[in-house]
Amino acid sequence: MKTKIEKDLGMCDQKEREFMEELYRKYERLMYATVRRYISDSMEQEEIVQESLKKLIEKRRVLCNLDCAAQAGYIVVAIRNTSFSYLRKRNRERSKIISLETLNEEGMRHIILAEEEQLFYEEEIEKLKRRLETLGTRRSSTFRRKVFVKIWG
Repeated sequence: MKTKIEKDLGMCDQKEREFMEELYRKYERLMYATVRRYISDSMEQEEIVQESLKKLIEKRRVLCNLDCAAQAGYIVVAIRNTSFSYLRKRNRERSKIISLETLNEEGMRHIILAEEEQLFYEEEIEKLKRRLETLGTRRSSTFRRKVFVKIWG
């Protein structure tokens, strides 16, 4: 029995199929490195990568027209978005176990968003830290003072 990805690839012509296989080989490590930032379980990671590949197959014509850097960015965003969707789904399933008396629906929505937002903000903070390192000592110190004044008044 063919998997969903094999069926999707079966709908591609030979050139597109070869392109997608090469894309996977080229970016497999990037895909798994990205998903590991959000999901620790290896089985869940595999599931997310497979789900992302299905979406990427649908976008194969867009991907083949992009340069390597844009392809990598596209793949990272696809993996990240699929991870967030997976986390939301997993949290919804877990919420069914908790009784309604314990936690109302609005509270559960807050928890789901909080986990996704936490991941997003951690990612943004890391990006800012890397950018700060490239500013140099003087500019970095000036920037930190300005931020400190804005935050703490």
